[in-house]
Amino acid sequence: MVIELDPWYVVGLIDGEGGFYVGSNPSQVRLRLTIDNVDHDIIKAIRKFFGFGYITIKRQDGQKYLPCSQYRVSKYQDIEKLIAFLDEHPPIIKRISYLRFRDAFTQWRSAGGSRKGVRHQ
Repeated sequence: MVIELDPWYVVGLIDGEGGFYVGSNPSQVRLRLTIDNVDHDIIKAIRKFFGFGYITIKRQDGQKYLPCSQYRVSKYQDIEKLIAFLDEHPPIIKRISYLRFRDAFTQWRSAGGSRKGVRHQ
């Protein structure tokens, strides 16, 4: 199945199914966008739409839940592209979460890519 996505539809998926993550450990800063959905074709279409990121399949224990496809963006050069897209097509529901994510990335980049450059809020 071929699915063509509108940019605002993608933003709607991010608002409804996505999440922005900023974390750090002693060796690295982690910035990540994750979109979960049980429709694998939609996740593949998102990956094709952006041209970057990767897909994983999450399996839940037991028969209660369907397997869930997950689209992730975590490479810093891809996050730059994602931020450019979201600055042009800003999320509404997850606006504050996105702005914190973007600010953390900007701090990280201005600190030369060191983990000390990201301040948690």
